[in-house]
Amino acid sequence: MGHTNHYYVSDKDNVELDLVAKEITRGSADAAGHIAQLFLDLGLANILVKENVESTFLGVQVGLESNRRKSVGGEVFNQWATKLLQSTCGLLGPDYELRSEEKIFYKDSTNCKKVDFAILFRGKVKIGIEVNFYTTSGSKPSEIKRAYQNVNRELGKVGVQLVWITDGAGYVKMRRSLREAFEAHRNTYNYEMAQRYLKDDILDFLGKVSKE
Repeated sequence: MGHTNHYYVSDKDNVELDLVAKEITRGSADAAGHIAQLFLDLGLANILVKENVESTFLGVQVGLESNRRKSVGGEVFNQWATKLLQSTCGLLGPDYELRSEEKIFYKDSTNCKKVDFAILFRGKVKIGIEVNFYTTSGSKPSEIKRAYQNVNRELGKVGVQLVWITDGAGYVKMRRSLREAFEAHRNTYNYEMAQRYLKDDILDFLGKVSKE
């Protein structure tokens, strides 16, 4: 989930390079050790044994720049979410099915919400799931607060729950906005929350549905 800005983001690290550089300048051995270990984890030793180090670094830079605007982190996050949802759906039994890019109709079938994933019970959508990952800050939580709250209300009228799984370093500077989004749309999970609670929450909700 690396990014080519002034910080480095992965599933294990969220490092603001400018801040770390200042800490190292002030003599922080911990900061220097952390960055040194990060370079080793990324394979710096493999680059240094190359005959033409400058050419190798140029190749790495060209490769990174071509992916600057591509949602590489989003693709990885989507893969994680897919595995999590497949595992959850596998616990539900043969009456349940996981589909991607599913359309859900509401308001007397005059409106449609296309979701990243949907869990169906006997061929009927019961849970719609949106998955988003943000490396940089932006207005998305505010948009979710306005849009998903209304969509979830309408989907609820046709017996469908909307779930939002979202994460990323972009939220570090948007905590207030994200908190408001959580308050407006209660079915919101970051990845850690989804790992810990989503299966039980879905099982609980769909267990009630199956008894109806």
